[in-house]
Amino acid sequence: MSRCEEIKRNAITLIARNGFGSMSLRQLARESGIQVGSVYQHYRSKEEILFEVVQDYLDNLLTFWRERAPRGRHTPAARLRAFVESYVEHFLDCYDQGLVSTFELRRLKGPMWDEVRKTKAIYEAELQGIVQEGMRSGAFRGTNASLVAIALLAMLTGLCIQQCEAGIQTKEELGINCWQLVVQFVQLPN
Repeated sequence: MSRCEEIKRNAITLIARNGFGSMSLRQLARESGIQVGSVYQHYRSKEEILFEVVQDYLDNLLTFWRERAPRGRHTPAARLRAFVESYVEHFLDCYDQGLVSTFELRRLKGPMWDEVRKTKAIYEAELQGIVQEGMRSGAFRGTNASLVAIALLAMLTGLCIQQCEAGIQTKEELGINCWQLVVQFVQLPN
């Protein structure tokens, strides 16, 4: 692992544990076994570290989904289930980074915010397309696919966080429980 990756990994841990505002570069340097000035050889600022953490998470989330998206002709329900399962699996596999990306995203400003928002919009559009197709075909109920997609992502994120903190489910169990709630949310016939 490169020094830059080690710094980023330590930043993820510190931010997930204490929050972005509470993490100092001095603390990050100490955790990384380097001097504070050495952090600046890899990153210009704390915000740049946060940007990389969030952008990497979103890029990996999008790639993870695209690698698992059903190919060929599949029903909207089958595609939605695959989306839910891939989201849950990725969030749990990258839990701390997912927390940071969820709760600290708002701290990014300017071009960093614009870049992250663009990637986030691409990912949301993947889900929105599935929901739109399901609504068009009559498989899902609702009229605003964008709103439903945003609500589904918020619900999945909240469930993953709550269940991880409670420590009560495996990925498979959580995936099944999330899917059952999604079915109810879009009023998909069982």
